[in-house]
Amino acid sequence: MTNLEGRAVAALQATLDGADWVAPPGLIRPVLIRAMMGLRAEAVARLRKMGLSEGQAEDSFGDIDRKQSLYSDLVDDSWLIWVLTGRVVKLGRLQFEWSAGSDGRAIHVPEQGPLAPASVDASLAAAQALFGPSAYTCQTWLFDPHLLELPARSNIRQFVDRFDIEPSRPTVGGAADAAKFAFVARLPEVSPTPAASDTGLQRIVRRALAAEGVWSVPLGHLPG
Repeated sequence: MTNLEGRAVAALQATLDGADWVAPPGLIRPVLIRAMMGLRAEAVARLRKMGLSEGQAEDSFGDIDRKQSLYSDLVDDSWLIWVLTGRVVKLGRLQFEWSAGSDGRAIHVPEQGPLAPASVDASLAAAQALFGPSAYTCQTWLFDPHLLELPARSNIRQFVDRFDIEPSRPTVGGAADAAKFAFVARLPEVSPTPAASDTGLQRIVRRALAAEGVWSVPLGHLPG
C-alpha cells in the first residue's frame, strides 16, 4: 500500500466513523477506488447493522464499482462517499437516500437493466419494510417531457406516470445529465447524427440535444 493509499484509507475510515469526508492532498480516483475496495468488509458490515440484508448490503456497496466501471471520472467522489457510508442504499432496482427530507425520501435510478414495474414495486416494498411508510421524491432527467414520446406502456413511461412532476426549466446542466446517462458521454461528445444502435430513448435525447441544447431535470413526488 502506498503512502497516499494509506492516507486515503485513514480518511475513509474516519468518514465511516462519522467525520466529514476530507480528501488527502493529491488523491486521484484510482487510489480512492482501491482504498474503498479495501474497506469493503467493514462498509458492508456497517450496512448490515443499519438493517440491510446481506444481499442488499453487498448490492449497495457494489454501486461503487458499477459507477466507476461505467462512468469513470463522470462520477463525483461525493456520490461514491455516499454509497460507502450508507447515505444512499440500493434495495433491488432502485436506490434510496437514508435520511428523508421534508417532502419525502429521495429515490435514485441506477443504470442497471429495465425499469420493469414489478421490480419498481418490489423496491418500494423493500423501502417500506426498511424505513416504514414514507412519501418519496425523485429528481431525474427521465422526467423531461420529451420522453413522453415513448410508448405509454414502456417501462420508463410507467415509471414516470407514478409521480406528480413539477414543471422544470431546461438547462445546459440538464443536457449534461442526459448526455451522461443516455450516452455515457460528456455533452460536447454527443453527435447530432443518429446511430444505428440508438434505442428509442437515445433517439429522442439525441434529437432534442441537437435541436435545443438543453434538457430538464424535474422533481417528482410519489405519495406514501
